[in-house]
Amino acid sequence: GTQKAGSTYTAMLLKKHPNVWMGGIKEMRYWKNYFRGDKKKKILIRKFEANKNLRIIAENLKDNDFSTYFSRYSNLENNNDIKCVADMTPSHGTLNEKQLSIAYEAILNNGYNIKPVYLMRDPIERLWSQTKMHYFNKIMHREQKNIDKIRLFDLFLSLSIKDFNNKDSGRTRYDLILPKIKKVFYEENIFYYFSEHMREETFKFELYNYLGLDNFVSNKNKIASNPGDILISSDEIPKTHLDQVLGIFKPVYMYIYDSFKEKTPKIWQERIKNF
Repeated sequence: GTQKAGSTYTAMLLKKHPNVWMGGIKEMRYWKNYFRGDKKKKILIRKFEANKNLRIIAENLKDNDFSTYFSRYSNLENNNDIKCVADMTPSHGTLNEKQLSIAYEAILNNGYNIKPVYLMRDPIERLWSQTKMHYFNKIMHREQKNIDKIRLFDLFLSLSIKDFNNKDSGRTRYDLILPKIKKVFYEENIFYYFSEHMREETFKFELYNYLGLDNFVSNKNKIASNPGDILISSDEIPKTHLDQVLGIFKPVYMYIYDSFKEKTPKIWQERIKNF
């Protein structure tokens, strides 16, 4: 799924299920990193080796034959409790068609049945969430400081324009991502879901059913939100900024509505009325 659309929430639901193994880390980031150049790989290996919580990522990248990556999952072949293994990484959606095809064939050749999942969120809300995360991490440096709203709103506009214009890996370009996914995984039943519907109990039931898992109710259903989130609603975005981003992303909104019709969440449909 796209970043800021519920992949963390979904990963936590899967992690809690007794019949699922997540490979030991929430995001392997394997396939995106695998296709980087050797120089960049070496830099990433050094970076991730220095963090004990992310060493798995570094170890996976040291082999060019996928063996270490798949060993995270294949070691559990004799564990009768495990029915599903998962790699929930948002950057998968930014792989190009050739890269996706290589990953797809590798997974099949290693003996796995594939269950593709793709999560989407209203473009404005997704971009706004990404903007706040970027502002908190890169500008506030994870400290609680006064927020320059003008700078925050301008960042939202610039990130939105950049995301739309990036036809290769724009995270909100569902109009480009979905056709690519459909083409590569044409033989598979793809599980599409909207972030706006994920907090309903039906999401968990439908996800487990799609993966061939029994419904599971955890005593710890509450999943904590990001403590670093900036509590400023998208309702505060200036109309000039909002109208410009809406106009830019009109093709995305229309593609999704044409694809999913009445299943498109209300907030998307309300945005579309402004066109």
